Amino acid sequence: MITQRHLKGSIVLTTNLGVASWASRLGDPMVTAAMLDRLLQRAVVLGIDGPFYRLRTHQARTEDLRRAVRS
Repeated sequence: MITQRHLKGSIVLTTNLGVASWASRLGDPMVTAAMLDRLLQRAVVLGIDGPFYRLRTHQARTEDLRRAVRS
């Protein structure tokens, strides 16, 4: 799919993995390198640091439980 879309249209890709770990996850370092070469040729990479959005509810519940145990 990456090869077919290369230079023909936009690709939006999101991941929580660092680029360095892609080869081990995808299983083939050569294919991974070729894919990254195409993806990163004209890419805009946005790195987002901060707390995970989905964990907010879990963290709030955990804090409520801690308060209940302390009282």
